[in-house]
Amino acid sequence: MSYPLANYHFRDRTRLDVFELLRTPVWIFDITNHAIWWGNRAALDFWQASSLDELLARDFSSDSDMVRNRLRQVVDSTPPGQHVTEAWTLYPHGNPAVVTLDMSPIRIEGNRDGVLIEGHVQLDMIRDPDAIRLLEAARNTPMLVSTFGLVDGRIRTQNTAAAGVYGLNTSDPTNIVDLESRYGNLVAASLLECCRNRRFFECDAYVSSPTVGRWHHVDARPGRDPVNGDLVVVVTEEDITMQVAAWQQLENMNRTLETRVQSRTKELVEITQRARESQQKEIEASRAKSNFLANMSHELRTPLNAIIGFSDLMRSAFFGPLENRYQEYADHIHRSADYLLKLINDLLDLSRIEAGKTRCEPALFELRQLLDELTSFLPGQSGTDRCTVNIHVDPDLHQLYTDRRILSQILINLIANAIKFTPVAGHVDLLFKREEGLGIIIEVKDTGAGIPPEDLDRVLHPYEQTDSATIANNGTGLGLSIVNRLSILLGGRFELESEIECGTTARITLPDDQR
Repeated sequence: MSYPLANYHFRDRTRLDVFELLRTPVWIFDITNHAIWWGNRAALDFWQASSLDELLARDFSSDSDMVRNRLRQVVDSTPPGQHVTEAWTLYPHGNPAVVTLDMSPIRIEGNRDGVLIEGHVQLDMIRDPDAIRLLEAARNTPMLVSTFGLVDGRIRTQNTAAAGVYGLNTSDPTNIVDLESRYGNLVAASLLECCRNRRFFECDAYVSSPTVGRWHHVDARPGRDPVNGDLVVVVTEEDITMQVAAWQQLENMNRTLETRVQSRTKELVEITQRARESQQKEIEASRAKSNFLANMSHELRTPLNAIIGFSDLMRSAFFGPLENRYQEYADHIHRSADYLLKLINDLLDLSRIEAGKTRCEPALFELRQLLDELTSFLPGQSGTDRCTVNIHVDPDLHQLYTDRRILSQILINLIANAIKFTPVAGHVDLLFKREEGLGIIIEVKDTGAGIPPEDLDRVLHPYEQTDSATIANNGTGLGLSIVNRLSILLGGRFELESEIECGTTARITLPDDQR
């Protein structure tokens, strides 16, 4: 038989004669092109090829990455002059054949990498198809599988995945690999002790490969060598480096979180303690203030009532006519005393609200009753002679369910405030209406100077007024604060809308409880 391509592949024809004398299949595999580069007659028979040309034209593109990587590892990891022995399943014309391969790295034309392969067909295994399947599965599994002697702990064989990680040539007698060198003294001792006592062993171990250290889950079980019957240890390994890194990261996060929680808890305890102490001080201060206001108000109201009463007698000329100058004095005394009494009443109202002593007692009442109270209040208000007060009520709104006394106090405060800040010829409008989905809307509108937008929130706090209001009108800044708190007490809300030089609208929204 002649080989037309032989001279192209080999410059020295005499080397071919040596291989042709062998009855063992021998071929050379081109790693770069992933194809057979040459084969002897026995190789042609094994691959069921009619000629060398046909064998060289065979397509191996369907080979897995594991096959390609293992051939590359043979070239990269096997020392010159040494070989690697492994059992492979090859597929000549699609027919599986279990073969023991002796593989050695060589150079071929163009200085390319190649592998010289000598194949030995295992006739006994051909009779047992299950053995072939198991062997192929073990060889191609991504899990690392190695066998060590139970007596000496020396490595016997390893699958492709293990060889890929550790890069070891187990057929090299100078390459001493044992359990201790791979897994360390402690793991090796525990592993051998368990397997010698016919128990399985497992642990997570840090192993060193030629490139980088990795974490593996190691499982070892006692067994026997199927070739010579020696006691062995079958070790399987799974790479858990990423899981260990995730566990360590999670543990670090837990430690950090625990430290932060402890620190934060300590801070919260301290803050809570300070808040309680501050709250207790505020309660004590509020109680002291309330007691002071109650006592002081009582002490002041008695003489004030006397002053107001006598000034009324003087103004009414009960003791006889007064000169104009004394009449003015009496009017001034009465106004000042009345203002001071209102101030005291406001302070008492605010004090009762803050102390939680103001109780809401809702009841159903006729709106007309409330309007009668308001209209009887208006003639006595200063300023009603220079502005008009208009009242508007929705035709279908006849009754309200709320605390009439508190609502009356709210409206008297708002109307008095609106009249006070409304100029001559201005007007104040009081509006009652029901809006679906919102409730009962009560508005008090004036045509006064208005409140700057930045002051709308501030005037709802005790003792706060706008600068212009303080200058133009006497006041304590308590009225709107009391209105706001009483509105909340009724279950409603209080809002202010204002436009400079156009006026202010005070709006109260109450629940529409139609009983």
